[in-house]
Amino acid sequence: MKRIDERDTMFARMSYKKGSKEYEDYYKRNPEKKKIDDEIRELPNICGEGTATFHPLHSPVANAGFKFLSDIRKYVEGEINKNKVEIHPQEMSKKLKKFAKYFGAKLVGITEMKEYHYYSYRGRHPENYGEKIDKFHKYGIVFAVEMDKDMINRAPQCEEVIEVTKGYINAAIIGMWLSYYIRELGYDARNHMDGNYLVVLPLVAEDAGLGEIGRSGLLITKEYGPRVRLGVVTTDMC
Repeated sequence: MKRIDERDTMFARMSYKKGSKEYEDYYKRNPEKKKIDDEIRELPNICGEGTATFHPLHSPVANAGFKFLSDIRKYVEGEINKNKVEIHPQEMSKKLKKFAKYFGAKLVGITEMKEYHYYSYRGRHPENYGEKIDKFHKYGIVFAVEMDKDMINRAPQCEEVIEVTKGYINAAIIGMWLSYYIRELGYDARNHMDGNYLVVLPLVAEDAGLGEIGRSGLLITKEYGPRVRLGVVTTDMC
């Protein structure tokens, strides 16, 4: 399977500011996408004035959540304890799944990472735009958090955006705790969270048996349909 370039994703493309190096580079290589992308940039931001999701008191809740995610995304990697703890792979797999559920995950799986799980190049932020991804962990712990059905059904009102934001935060915190824990045991681990992914989460989740990718590109689970947010922690612990 051909690897996906993160620069081609909509979240990355909408982050390119007119006149920036990223903007000039991307649309020089992809001129056919410039017109539609520029038109979308002119629209109000989600939860902003002029949208169906705007509410003067509720919109700042979602904005605060995304600012929090932006602040913590730098902690996805960290120092590894030099005192490595010997582990039994099967026992450790069971323990990690139990911890993930204890931390709040509803579905958990572990799979061997494949090259196609990873983006080919990074593209979300100026500091690593165009950076080739060539470091791969061996295993992925993938988990899903449930989003509240009543809140999601309020779409396109602001409550739905708040619940989506909450899902991203819950997944990020679970991933942080797991990755910090694995590094405390003396093994490398990385949390893949909103705004700082190296992997395509639905691909990892499908291979781990959490569900199937639907026509929307979202993971469809037996238990919750597409009403989940995903997180992945990759590691070399075995």
